[in-house]
Amino acid sequence: MEGDSVTLYTGVNKSQQERIKWYFNSSRIAEITQYQRKICTDEQCDERFRARLEVDHQTGSLTITDIRIADSGLCQLEIISRNTEIIFNVTVRAISAAELDKMKKMGESVSLDPGVIQNPDNVMMWYFNDTHIAEITGDQSEICEDEQCKDRFRDRLKLDHQTGSLTIMKTRTTDSGLYYLQINSSRFSISRSFSVSISGDQTDDVSVMEGDSVTLHTGFKHIIREGRHIRTEWYFNDIHIAQRNGSVSKICTDLERFRDRLKLNRHTGDLTIRHIRTSDSGLYKLQINIRQHCILKMFNVAVDVPVVQRDEIERNSVKEGESLTLYPGVIKNLNDVMTWHFNHILFTEIIEDLSFTCTHDPCTYVDGRFRDTLNLDNQTGSLTITNITTEHAGHYHLKINSSRFSIKRTFSVTVNGSGQSSAGIQCMLLLFCCSWLQLLV
Repeated sequence: MEGDSVTLYTGVNKSQQERIKWYFNSSRIAEITQYQRKICTDEQCDERFRARLEVDHQTGSLTITDIRIADSGLCQLEIISRNTEIIFNVTVRAISAAELDKMKKMGESVSLDPGVIQNPDNVMMWYFNDTHIAEITGDQSEICEDEQCKDRFRDRLKLDHQTGSLTIMKTRTTDSGLYYLQINSSRFSISRSFSVSISGDQTDDVSVMEGDSVTLHTGFKHIIREGRHIRTEWYFNDIHIAQRNGSVSKICTDLERFRDRLKLNRHTGDLTIRHIRTSDSGLYKLQINIRQHCILKMFNVAVDVPVVQRDEIERNSVKEGESLTLYPGVIKNLNDVMTWHFNHILFTEIIEDLSFTCTHDPCTYVDGRFRDTLNLDNQTGSLTITNITTEHAGHYHLKINSSRFSIKRTFSVTVNGSGQSSAGIQCMLLLFCCSWLQLLV
């Protein structure tokens, strides 16, 4: 279909002695030799396939990205050293935007049709924002082997074994995004994308405290996948603040408001705002562009100031022997994952309504400093350290992760000497003096 990416396989693992040529309707379009790889040296070829041809240097396989109707024709492969010739008859058919762009209301079902006849020798794989969610191999089918996928689409995916179509039931706004279909055979592979938009409340509310770091997620593991370049653009109250196009990132440095506090993840395009301020409150908009698809996501970020004014680190000072509770300061969502770290070492975790303390034995870290001293509240995520000692002084980091955003909060704990009060010390001195006088008498 128009807009697909197609890869034509040579069927060989190229050795250094191989010489491979590719032709389109008798015009040479690519060549690979021992040390060189040439694509479209002819001006006419360069104009037709501009920036849309890729040759695998190891195998010599040819990929045509964003394929067009004008690309229909005969692709001829010549492996010179083996005197081998293979011909591929490529047919590209037009496709309407309605077939690739699905718009549904929340709760409705949406079906994605491959538009091809399923061959039992082919392997069909479905992805959501680069997460593998379903697969058909021969007469076997699998849905959501990945834990993250199981959690997101639990009991809501249906796969038609005959056609390969994928149906998402009881849709949610979080199901909006790009769905990819990969069809693999021994001779070629096809990659197709579908844009799904589920109407409803499309804005995520993100509540943070001043000084936190917050990361807004695109939903992609990799923003470049198999030749498909994804462009992500970030806006704050309609002001363009950052973008990533393929492997090139750009952050608007002329904005005094965010100077040196914005960061783009080079793999996912996620936006991180460090040391967030109340003036950073507002609407953040993400626009994802891939070929003819455009997806919008919005985040309403509210930054609060705690009762005690703080900088980027919340500071706590206690006496030795006392108990200290560190509060997340947010309402815990059942689907969030909360992790507590001490000096960057993970030691507690809450997943859904289950909590785990010292999952990889950091309780015994440094002579068992946390042994039998930690209490974790599953409902609020708060962490209590009992019978605190000077060994417990340091930085505690709380990370709150959801599918759409993550928050990082830091607490600095200082432990001062003994927990005995001055009055208690005076009382002990008085008893000691009385006992000493009695001995003298």
